[in-house]
Amino acid sequence: MTSNPPFPSLFCLVPALLFYIPERTFESWVLNVWNVRPPHARKRKRRLTLPFNEPQEQGNAIGYRAKLRERVNKPHTEQQAGVGFFALPLEVREMIYCEYVGSGNIWVILLQSGRIHGFEDLGDHSDDAGRRRVDLLPLLLACRRTYSELIRLIYTLPNFTFLDPFSFFAFSAMLIPSRFHNIRRVNIDLLALPPGDLIPRERHSHLNEMLYDSFKIVRRTHLRIHNKLPREVSSKEKRKMLWHKILDVTECMEGLQRLEVSAGPPTFGKFYPSMTATNETRRNQMRLQELLVLGVKRNANIALDGAKRDSNGDLSWYSVQKSHWAVDLEMIESWEWQKRWHDKIMEHGPQFWKVSLHFDRARTE
Repeated sequence: MTSNPPFPSLFCLVPALLFYIPERTFESWVLNVWNVRPPHARKRKRRLTLPFNEPQEQGNAIGYRAKLRERVNKPHTEQQAGVGFFALPLEVREMIYCEYVGSGNIWVILLQSGRIHGFEDLGDHSDDAGRRRVDLLPLLLACRRTYSELIRLIYTLPNFTFLDPFSFFAFSAMLIPSRFHNIRRVNIDLLALPPGDLIPRERHSHLNEMLYDSFKIVRRTHLRIHNKLPREVSSKEKRKMLWHKILDVTECMEGLQRLEVSAGPPTFGKFYPSMTATNETRRNQMRLQELLVLGVKRNANIALDGAKRDSNGDLSWYSVQKSHWAVDLEMIESWEWQKRWHDKIMEHGPQFWKVSLHFDRARTE
């Protein structure tokens, strides 16, 4: 008696199923899974500050390497103590550094060429006259002791301003983690129209694209990635918008003291829910509420301003009282509470809004 041949395993059908999957669909799925991941961070091969004097005793090669590693781990700068500038007290030198760096705005822009430039003044949108780039390298390259004393102030003093999320992601990824956590003030201004020769209009208008489009722009840059951006599993990351990733990155900035975001429905999606939208879509549209929740969770002092256009087309700003925007973390998942919250906000009828979050200094240092 012969037995019937065994039924083919389901695993044998996998190649046949893959044959019927459209090649373009499968390729786009793989690319989306890959692009949704933040760029891979590299580790520096050496420290930024190296020892000045080479060891005199060559001797044993192993002993030489051990001494060299010790000097790299504990760099010495005593050799420059005789310079007249370093004869000044440290407090006086820091005053000079602060005057040199300044505490004004630095516009950080990811150019179409894939490079990042910083500007102290963007000039006119139609003309680059008056545009000034940030140039702090001369003093940084003067000597290593100057570099060690100045480098921290370059990130703690200025107000870093970004005109689109892509520049913010690229700048955050290119910094080493210690510099990233030194940043104190961030301003994300999505109302300002960027100069067309610096940021293409089509890139600035696609602010609601999914993450795989934004990280694709960052991957194509000429930057070395040193800071690992936060990420979740691919299935959750693919459902996120640029707005959610901005919040994820800012929440990781340990030294952040002030976050200011200016946006509005024409440039960054509606911030009020649709009555017919699904829960997921409604949460994606509640960008203003999400930013306020971030501030409440981090015990920030929050200020909300709304704006309307006057007869001349200019923005007229006004302050919104806390009683109209206060969020309740325990009731925030309730649709009834969300509707009441948005009704209060819409009583002011803001066409644009600006949120300022001032974080507790003791929690960030």
